[in-house]
Amino acid sequence: MSQLTEKFKEQVEGFGKQLNKLDAASRGLLVKVTEEGSRQLEALAKEGETQLESGNTLTEQLKNTVNLEGGVKEAAQTLKMAAIGLVEKAKQETQKIIEDLVKQVEEGDAPKAASKPRAVKKTTKAEKAA
Repeated sequence: MSQLTEKFKEQVEGFGKQLNKLDAASRGLLVKVTEEGSRQLEALAKEGETQLESGNTLTEQLKNTVNLEGGVKEAAQTLKMAAIGLVEKAKQETQKIIEDLVKQVEEGDAPKAASKPRAVKKTTKAEKAA
């Protein structure tokens, strides 16, 4: 019985270590997703501002972007396939990030969690005017 108890104890400890790795990888993933999301949001906002400054309306942008020669149905199919490809790429990238984070944790080089977000002070109209 003692041998069985020891084996069970080793398995529980191994499971605990794996949970710790998963926890660290999850934290690292959150850090990476937050950083990447912020970077992409800034890039998209900058591109949107450029488009606004150019004077193009959203309708004009869509007309220039979507090729209607093949019809709306073909354009919708193209957008659908692009969305599927984007989701698949996101899955692959997420898996790669998780694998990299697990490897970093195993090597003792796990990324540090981001500091707590600071509270954003709501600015009143009077403060904005000043």
